Amino acid sequence: MFSYINVYGKYPPGLFSSFCQGDKNGLPCEAEVPSPSSSENVNASRAHRVLQSFSVFIWIVLVNLLGNLVLTS
Repeated sequence: MFSYINVYGKYPPGLFSSFCQGDKNGLPCEAEVPSPSSSENVNASRAHRVLQSFSVFIWIVLVNLLGNLVLTS
């Protein structure tokens, strides 16, 4: 990845070398684990989007069915 950054990013050499310092086991992960409340909010948001999409789909199907009934009558 760093070779890609250096070749295509046109950054000065060594700019990112101080950001990622690893050992023989790889890079340490010091990122904070998200709290359960934030993951619950993400799940609720996903569920809301799925319900919205499903309701739009149902409306489209109903409108098409009613349109077909009117046209065939």
